[in-house]
Amino acid sequence: MHFLRDLTKAQLVEAFQEGFDANAPDKAGQAASFAKMLALVPDVKESDTMTFTYTPERGTTLLVDAKELGTFAGKGFADAVFSIWLGATPPSEDLKQGMLTGR
Repeated sequence: MHFLRDLTKAQLVEAFQEGFDANAPDKAGQAASFAKMLALVPDVKESDTMTFTYTPERGTTLLVDAKELGTFAGKGFADAVFSIWLGATPPSEDLKQGMLTGR
């Protein structure tokens, strides 16, 4: 994600939590790891990037700009995180389509 404006940690955590609650396929199983991830989310400034990368052998890695903040094991965690934006009720259909098409 490339941020077009400054956002506080609280704003990001609230948005991520809403998306997780609305879309995650295994909320109960991923809640503890998700809470640990939310604790790592910082304030972001305009033009910052936040990247979530899943690799089977490592898990889901969270980076802000080039700084690695943490890695979370398991495909279930990746499914829960990516469902925030790609699930049945994303924050916006435009965002979902942009993430799927790279636009």
